[in-house]
Amino acid sequence: MIPQPDNTRPVDGSDHRTQAMTGAATYLDAVAGESDAGYQFKLDINEADCLKRAQEAASQASTYVQTAVRAQWARSYKAFRNEHFDGSKYHAAEYRGRSKYFRPKTRIAVLKKMAMAAQALYSTSDVVSVAAQDESDDYQVAAASLKQQILNYRMSRISRRNGLRWFLTAMGAVQTALLTGLIVSKQYWTYREDDPRSVHPSRRTGKPPVIEDRPEIQLIPPENCLFDPNADWTNPAQTSQYLILRFPMSVDEAWNMVKSGSQAGDMRFKPNIKREDIAARMQTAGPQDATSTRVAREGGRDPKQMASNNYGRVWVYEVFLRIGDLDVVFWTLDNQVVISEIVPVRQAYPALSGERPVTIGYGSIEAFKSTPMSPVESWQQMQMETNDQANLRLDHMKNVVTPAAKVVRGKSIDLQQVQARGPNRVVMVGEPGDVEYWQPQDLPQSAFVENNMLTGDFDSLAGVFDAGSVSSNRQLGETVGGMRLLAHSTNPVNDFDLNVLVETWAEPVLWQVMKLEEMYETDATVLAVCGQKARLWERFGINEITDELLAMESSVTIKLGVGSSNLPQEKIQKLQMAWATAQGILAPYVEAGAIQAPKPKPKEIIETIFGAAGFQDAGDRFFEDLDAPMQPPQQQGDPGKAMDAQAKMAQVAAQREGKQLDYNAKMAALKQKREETIARISTEHMRALAEIGRAKLDNEHHEGMQARDHVHDMHRSEIERNHAMMRDTLNAERAAAQGQLESGQQPQ
Repeated sequence: MIPQPDNTRPVDGSDHRTQAMTGAATYLDAVAGESDAGYQFKLDINEADCLKRAQEAASQASTYVQTAVRAQWARSYKAFRNEHFDGSKYHAAEYRGRSKYFRPKTRIAVLKKMAMAAQALYSTSDVVSVAAQDESDDYQVAAASLKQQILNYRMSRISRRNGLRWFLTAMGAVQTALLTGLIVSKQYWTYREDDPRSVHPSRRTGKPPVIEDRPEIQLIPPENCLFDPNADWTNPAQTSQYLILRFPMSVDEAWNMVKSGSQAGDMRFKPNIKREDIAARMQTAGPQDATSTRVAREGGRDPKQMASNNYGRVWVYEVFLRIGDLDVVFWTLDNQVVISEIVPVRQAYPALSGERPVTIGYGSIEAFKSTPMSPVESWQQMQMETNDQANLRLDHMKNVVTPAAKVVRGKSIDLQQVQARGPNRVVMVGEPGDVEYWQPQDLPQSAFVENNMLTGDFDSLAGVFDAGSVSSNRQLGETVGGMRLLAHSTNPVNDFDLNVLVETWAEPVLWQVMKLEEMYETDATVLAVCGQKARLWERFGINEITDELLAMESSVTIKLGVGSSNLPQEKIQKLQMAWATAQGILAPYVEAGAIQAPKPKPKEIIETIFGAAGFQDAGDRFFEDLDAPMQPPQQQGDPGKAMDAQAKMAQVAAQREGKQLDYNAKMAALKQKREETIARISTEHMRALAEIGRAKLDNEHHEGMQARDHVHDMHRSEIERNHAMMRDTLNAERAAAQGQLESGQQPQ
């Protein structure tokens, strides 16, 4: 049994115990002095009034979001699916035979940003870092180390019982933030036991097996979250006067939630709610204001509308209302019937110290606006122009390949044969001019130049770098250094986008998960495994995990990779540069005895370096006992040896300084040599070009002379051949005549 803490040690730096130790219901009863029912009555919580407030809030929020952002969300989802938005000219009848290509620039940019986020969030095996509020208190440091291991354990598991499915949750949050500009999630503890009927009788014990016993991070589609647009934009989830979460469920899911109380924290549903009452509220579509966004996300099909009968949807609302200074929460069925108690948020979710278990993060920041423009929406004008240019070029190319035919009216021409473009095509005409083809001119170069400019603008705004960026910046893109400069110009944008998501959503979410762990974690296996990983006994001498240890105040940060948007080798180079710079700055103070030499953390260093190279678990995979404390060497009390040690340190410092000077001199020499080499290469390059030009002229002159000589030789050979033939003919005739004379015949 985990022992109860005493009053001798405050667990959060105050002079009273936390609610996690005392129990939230007891705290509220002590303030009210009555039972739960009496407490509600004393605070004038009226069910009818709360329901009316919830309906008014839902109506006002739906009207605002319907007119302000619903169309933009639907358009962003269609762009991500490579579809033209509703109302686009490409859906008109006059574009029926035109090109309707959608260039996938938006989808490429979203996928690249998701890949960068995954690389940054999973660059090391430890997803989060938990730090103590007071680093000088070993007890708080031990608690922080334990909770860090618990969170990493939960987020590295995907099992139904223990896992958070953090990868899918984080990537879904990144994608939703890019498409809508908002991320909404609810954090709560889920516990569910298996139905005894599903267990074989031979294996049944006194207690049914546990199916779920873990914290849960539930992403909620932004269209199913309604909050006050006048809320403080820095924290709308907690400052909004009302916050409504809408959950579509089957009848069985809603009935099981009512029976078990899952998702409702420490609050109770009304006992008189029956399954028939829930089934009576079943509908096909749900709230109409959310339909367009859901249909766009599903590619024109709404699965909610396709479900019916036993699989139809009922809509259950969780409503948070601030009435005066009191923040209350309750559940309704279709926002028409209250089906739970109306209790303070602090009582329903005691682990969060009065905070709502909801986090609303951003994909982009617009000051004083709680529904900012999403990144995808900001890209759409350039996406439209890119589509138009691509389709115009395609239409023009099709007209060049298959030009339009001009047929004389009234002629008996087979139009189907004219339209049938292909090899071996025959068109019967009466006269040559009956059928002619209009051949348009080729595309001008300006069309491709404008396309490159649009591609470069899109990549700059989206913060991505690809082949399009190189083609639109050809002078820089032809060198490796130029490509690095182009890539570096996009990295700050990506790092900023990722930091916005982490600061506004991820860290607040994990803080609430840590608070849930502090109050509800009772799994002995999880605590034992995480206690061993935290090395509580070896490092702090703690051999027992108590509620007091879990309840110590801590802070949570996300461990992003070094330069999350950089290449792996660049991350390591940045780490080396930072390390060398820090050593150079601190070395004089350490040598002078003003400060102590900082003690490095080997595991953090190794995991950062190997994480940049793609090995997340390098600390445990390639090394042993990285967390073991280093034993300092035993020093004798001989002052002479101390003097020798100081002399050696001074000698080492002098050698280090000399090496640094040599290094600087060598670097300066190398720089000068590099500049001279570049100048010499440039001069040799110009000389080589001149030699090539001169050789080309000489070659052309020589080839011309050879051609003229060849023609002259051929002409002379032809004349000589004709003379030889004539001479042979005369000789033959002369020989024939001589033969006739000798024979006494008369020459012919």
